[in-house]
Amino acid sequence: MMLVANPISGVAVPPEFLPWHWGAIGQWFPPGASGTLLRDVSYFPAADAGAAWLALGLWAGVGALLSLAGHVRSAAGPANAATAVGH
Repeated sequence: MMLVANPISGVAVPPEFLPWHWGAIGQWFPPGASGTLLRDVSYFPAADAGAAWLALGLWAGVGALLSLAGHVRSAAGPANAATAVGH
């Protein structure tokens, strides 16, 4: 994520200055969405920040689901690992 999302996030330079559609794509990654949200809330309070909130909410939701799936998988793991080894 760091190697891909940071250069195309549009935080250091405006997303419009990035080539092709990389600026628009970078706004859907957490660094771009959080930078845009911070900039919009700080300097342009009347600006619509819905897309940035949506992107960050989706990443948080996906992270929570993956964390829950990992917990469920590891909770059931030791019983399956013992039978797979042959004990």
